[in-house]
Amino acid sequence: MRRCSMAGAALILTLAGCSSDDEVAPPPPPPSGGLGTPLTAAGAIEAQTPLLWSFTTNEIVAVASFNDPNSNSLIALGSSNGARRQLEPLASTPLSLAPGGEAVYYVTLELDSTVARGVELTPGGTRRRLNRCGSGCFHVVLPAPLSVFQVAVYPVGDSTALQNASNGQRQMLTSGYPLAFSPDGTQLLKKQLNEPLQDALIFDLGTGLTAPANLGLPADIGDYLVRWTVTGIEVLYQTLDRQSLVRRRVGPGQDATVFTTPDTLEAAMDWVGERIAVWTSKTAGTGRRYQLTVIDGDAGLVGVSDVASTTLLPGRPKLSPDGADVIVYAVDRRLYRSTFTPPVEGLAR
Repeated sequence: MRRCSMAGAALILTLAGCSSDDEVAPPPPPPSGGLGTPLTAAGAIEAQTPLLWSFTTNEIVAVASFNDPNSNSLIALGSSNGARRQLEPLASTPLSLAPGGEAVYYVTLELDSTVARGVELTPGGTRRRLNRCGSGCFHVVLPAPLSVFQVAVYPVGDSTALQNASNGQRQMLTSGYPLAFSPDGTQLLKKQLNEPLQDALIFDLGTGLTAPANLGLPADIGDYLVRWTVTGIEVLYQTLDRQSLVRRRVGPGQDATVFTTPDTLEAAMDWVGERIAVWTSKTAGTGRRYQLTVIDGDAGLVGVSDVASTTLLPGRPKLSPDGADVIVYAVDRRLYRSTFTPPVEGLAR
């Protein structure tokens, strides 16, 4: 494998009647086999659903197994010991966290429709209902950067609305679904459902005007992540051949190829600060072998850490939100935790 540098919300801690505590000591580590320390028993979670890591409570928000007494319910797990509590008994999918991890936004299935909800993760929190839509829709709930309760909700009709999750007040914003808020919360990066990311637009919440985002991306890209920080809009995307990861800094028009592999990049990846986690895979006998790699920095500073390896289908990895050298990931419906040692700067291999 060649690494290269450059080219460029579900509630409760205490919600009476809606939460349940069933702290369980995690099982002992398995024999060495390429995986880290298990935080859950085998078959405890759904591996292919999103994982969220709350900075506030230091918990992993996940979806319980379909074999759980509350099938596919929303749960929180201690990131170091696997202590478990139930957040939402209904079948759910986590969508996003409030800016500091104080609340989680998620969607539940109710009869013939889906319902977006939010729930605070801190003690004394409250569960909040955002909106309902038909059985054929999906939700995006994107928290505004300056408030725990201000969220962009899609779809409301076929548009995005800015909603106060605490009082239900709603302001219709624009067509399309939200990708990222500007750091000051005054602008929204959005796109139409069936259009490529390259056609994304910027909507100004103050003036109501829309302008092209001019992301400068190739016409065809693979899976991607988008963020908007104080330095501007950035896109981390896989090339169409799924063998390179490219970081696009939109403002200065800079591209950095932060990782290349002769194998295949999987869609499951995460991006926190200057650190990226991604699974790759290659043929192994009649199946495939998956490798989890953490990439530090980009351009001339890239270094990598190979963290885990398995022949079982993995789920999405989640890096520690505080920059610690820790990562969690699901493999075969079990949650694992691994620590790693980042490469010394200048010794990237």
